[in-house]
This record gives sequence, structure tokens and C-alpha cells, in this order.
Amino acid sequence: RQAAKNPRANRSGNDDVIMKIKYTMSVDEESLENDRFVPSVDSIFGEKFDKCKSKYWEKKPPLVLGVTSYGQSMKTLKQKCHLGLPPNLRCAVWIASVMRVAHPQQPLPVSDSYGTNAKSSTLTAGWESVLNTIFPNPSDETDAIAPDLGLSQELLTQVIKNDYSKFINGTARPRGGEKSLTRILCAVQQILGIEYCPVLPDIATMMLAYMPESYVYATLREMIGDTSNFLPVCLKDHYAWCKTYYFFVKR
Repeated sequence: RQAAKNPRANRSGNDDVIMKIKYTMSVDEESLENDRFVPSVDSIFGEKFDKCKSKYWEKKPPLVLGVTSYGQSMKTLKQKCHLGLPPNLRCAVWIASVMRVAHPQQPLPVSDSYGTNAKSSTLTAGWESVLNTIFPNPSDETDAIAPDLGLSQELLTQVIKNDYSKFINGTARPRGGEKSLTRILCAVQQILGIEYCPVLPDIATMMLAYMPESYVYATLREMIGDTSNFLPVCLKDHYAWCKTYYFFVKR
């Protein structure tokens, strides 16, 4: 009866209800999107990865279904990786897996969340802060030279300009790809304090083929923080790793 007397007020009330429904839907869609794994990005050649379905992998965490213990979860995760990891999920799985190993005391859902869209803005903001520290002026980045980290400038130039190009029809690496690797290596040296790690340029290049710069930096930072499992970051450790590898290969 009141609505009939005042149709304008009734219409206003309906509009409020519609707006609340739309807001709730947008919040739910945003939450759903944040829960999903971040897609891989080729930061070197700018290539796009097709979304492919796999019976072994889901679109969102957890990385391993139905397993709660850390040891069993990591064992199952390794088995799944051996069966094949779709290119569009490599960014998410790589960073989440490193977080699991670097922080075994951390709850698995927290580690897995680093592979989701929810962490994207945080990692991007952190990377921008690093770049502002390293290159306070635009000319600093333009004139930057990638540190070789013990690899030698000749071999580093080969990594930057030639390696991995065979995977993209033999085409030369774009200038943007070179700059991406240079920024990563400068950040590793100046922010993380690494002066010697000859294997790192190759690892960083491989990561950049599937990950944004911010994810590469965050992943390498965690790997460097847990060198016993990932990387030798001094001359003594590097030769010890090489000698151990040679010993087992020779056997």
C-alpha cells in the first residue's frame, strides 16, 4: 500500500537491493579470482601460454589434494611434477614449491598462497621498491651492466643474448628480455648481497621464461635464503657442489 502511494521510494528501495546483489557478486568473483593460481608469463620473449587442462593439477590450491603432512605432500608433489607440469602453471607451482621447502615450518596453505593472484600485488610492490632502490634515476637503469656473479662476462653475454633463443624458432632475444635479466641480476647482487653464484644467471633466465620479474626475484630471494637446498653462493660451496656432482656421475 505504501509502495503504491510512493512508487519513487519503492523504486529507490529496489535499486538498493540490486546494488547490494551486484556488490556481493563482484566480491565473490574477486575472491574466486584471487584464490586461483597466477598464470605463467614469458618475460623474455613475450610469448603467451595457452591454458591447458591436466588431470594432475587444479586451478587453485592446494598443490596436493587430500594430504596434510609436509613429507607426504612434498613426495606427492614431486611425483606430479615428474608426470608433467603445464607451462601455464609453472610460475605458480615453482614459487609455491620453493616457499614450501624454504619454510617447512610454515602451514602449507600459506606457502601455496604465493602461487595465487592474491599475492600478486604484494610481490609487485616489493619488486618496485627494489628497483627504486637500485635505480633511483632512469639513466641508472639504462646504463646498467649485468654482474656476471663469477660466470665471466663472455659466458654471461652468451646467456643474455643467445641461450634459450632456440626454443623460439631460433629468433634473437628481444631487448626487453635482456633488460629483465639485467635487472634481476643487479637486484641479486646489490640487494641480496650475492657476489659469486655462477649457476644463477641460467636459473634466472629459465625462470623469466615463465614468470614475471617480481616472482623471479621473490623466488630467488627464498632460494638464496636457504642455500643448503638450492644454490651455492660462494666459491668454496660451488666447487664442493661440482666435486660432489662429478663423484656421483663417475660412479
